[in-house]
Amino acid sequence: MPYLEDPVTGRKIAIIGDLESAWSEELGALRRSDCTHTERERRVRMLAGGRKSVMEQCLTCGEGKGSAFPQNAQTLASPSWDEALLERYEIERTAQFAAINAKYIDLAVAEELQRAKDVKQYRQDYEGYRRTETWQRKRALVMKRAGGVCEGCLLCAAEIVHHRTYQNLGDELLFELVALCHQCHDKAHPEHHESFYDVDYSPCNDCRMGESNGHCGRFDTLRYLAFSPGGGCGPRFDGFEGLK
Repeated sequence: MPYLEDPVTGRKIAIIGDLESAWSEELGALRRSDCTHTERERRVRMLAGGRKSVMEQCLTCGEGKGSAFPQNAQTLASPSWDEALLERYEIERTAQFAAINAKYIDLAVAEELQRAKDVKQYRQDYEGYRRTETWQRKRALVMKRAGGVCEGCLLCAAEIVHHRTYQNLGDELLFELVALCHQCHDKAHPEHHESFYDVDYSPCNDCRMGESNGHCGRFDTLRYLAFSPGGGCGPRFDGFEGLK
């Protein structure tokens, strides 16, 4: 994955996916060294030691083309070799390389901004989903399956229902969900670099009757049982009382 330095900010910009392929193709076309230009002229070139050579010079890039001509009065009367032509062409090529890089830096930054916007919207949708009755019913089933015990360590109380995959987000299969304690959940997200980090929602965290040991003070039972279907609070949080 190549990185290009933004000449304005100095930030390294990653060129990835389709952009990388297109960028490589454009640079490759520019790097090809074989001269295919058609405008040429016979000229006299000075070599080391004062020797001369008569050959065609490309009037576009300044390269010598073909074999040297026999030297005689006619060929030696040809115009002098333009040594600055190749230099000017290389300066133009350098500018072209810079223009290509600048183009793909702009495209990559635009894609980066769009990805950030998409992730933000996805996060909002995801967090909204975790507050629906549909999700809370699934959450309760997973907690019931685990018996309220973390399925990662089998030692601590389960606090979070974690997605093993987001492939079926919103229509999850229950084996794609596991009940975890906070410590095991951190292990499940070691980098915290995913497009979103599981933000599980339990109404008990904001209820004055919720207790830190996973117990529901209002219905005198475990939290996950309280907001299970038929558990008193239920998946619609009928027994919820806000903090005062």
